[in-house]
Amino acid sequence: MSRGAPRILSHTAWFDPAEEPYGGEERRAYQSLVWQCRYSGIEVPDALWSHARTGIGRAYADDQADDMAREAAAMDGFDAWVDAFVRHVAAKGPVPGTEEAERGAQSTT
Repeated sequence: MSRGAPRILSHTAWFDPAEEPYGGEERRAYQSLVWQCRYSGIEVPDALWSHARTGIGRAYADDQADDMAREAAAMDGFDAWVDAFVRHVAAKGPVPGTEEAERGAQSTT
């Protein structure tokens, strides 16, 4: 079996890892969602559009969220993304009209 193919694969002719559509750029798997957000007015800066590879070489059952938390590289990448997100939001400053909206939402009773 070629490198990168699933270990359990009955029909090897149906799957060729060399034919993967993203050519090692898995982040592109989300490009439709990113552009849909952008055209809907939801900001998705390129610097905050990233991904992490996890569970490489493990069965799907052994690659769940609690398993991912034990992968230092993935967690380091996530921490870096959170830091970048915080810096991005902080640089933008408060949303105009926030204070007025908060006052308007306060209970009058």
